[in-house]
Parts: sequence; structure tokens; C-alpha cells
Amino acid sequence: QLDESGMFDLTGIRLRLSREEAALSVKLTGGHRLAEGLEGQSYGDSQRVSPLCFADDASATVLGTLADGKPGLVVKTENGWTSVVSSAPMLPARLMRNLAQLAGVHTYIDSEDVVWAPKRMVAVCVKDGGKRTVRLPKKSNVRDLYSGEVIGRGIASFEAQFAERATRVFVVE
Repeated sequence: QLDESGMFDLTGIRLRLSREEAALSVKLTGGHRLAEGLEGQSYGDSQRVSPLCFADDASATVLGTLADGKPGLVVKTENGWTSVVSSAPMLPARLMRNLAQLAGVHTYIDSEDVVWAPKRMVAVCVKDGGKRTVRLPKKSNVRDLYSGEVIGRGIASFEAQFAERATRVFVVE
């Protein structure tokens, strides 16, 4: 069941439920490194839903608002933890990347391209062609899976050229 006290126990952020139907959309306001470069953008869905969860915590930083001005995306940092709550789904890729970096997750590229990185492999799928820099979690030997070309040995990053709407797969050993 939906429970405001349970939501607080889980997130550390005071959340409230609104029973009024409202669009499931958040407009980013900025003011924090998580929303850097995203000010004014919206995400979510125009579908009206009820109930809708929103933040009601003076100690949380508001990064985005719902259509009625209520906090729809907030971050709160306390002793050794950070919690982020969004009222709407479908967060922009850049916001997700910023969240991952804040959490200390390794990011392979800085662009909006798709990366798939299971053990011993990195695949990058691009829409627009051009050069990309791929950063590895640790120094490794890298070769192109299909051509067999050795990209480098003992490298922490490498540059790769991509054609438009292309995917390249690299073996990382």
C-alpha cells in the first residue's frame, strides 16, 4: 500500500501523496550539479494520474517541479548517503549519467550514445558519426571484435571513429 511514512523510511525524504489528478511530468530547475545543463527541460508523461507523489522536505534540494509547482525531483544528502526522488519516470539520459557519476559509477563515454559493457567487452552504438573517447575502468588491452585490430595495450582510454548509426564492439582483456 502507499504509505508516506514508509516512503520516508525508504528514501530519507519526506514525501506526500496528492489525490488530485495531475500530469506525470517534471520541469528541471537546475541549481545542483545533477541538473547541470538541463535547466528548463521536462521529462515524464502528460498523462494525468492519481495519486501523485511529491517531496515535502525543507532539507531536500529541489531540482525540478511538477506543473503545480510542487517539488517533483529532489536530492538530499546526509551523513554518508544521498537520496534522489523523482515523481515522474523517464529521466533524461544526461540526468541519469549525472546520477551515476555522483554515485561513483564508472561512465565509459560522455556522449548520449548507448554503451553495453559486460565482462571483457564494450559495445558503443551511435546515432551521429564521429570520434568518441572510451574510458575503461582499468588499464587493459583492447581490440576490435570484428576486425581484430589491436586498439591498444595497457590503456585506460582510447579514441574510436564511428560511422553514422553504427555500433562497434571492443574486446577488453
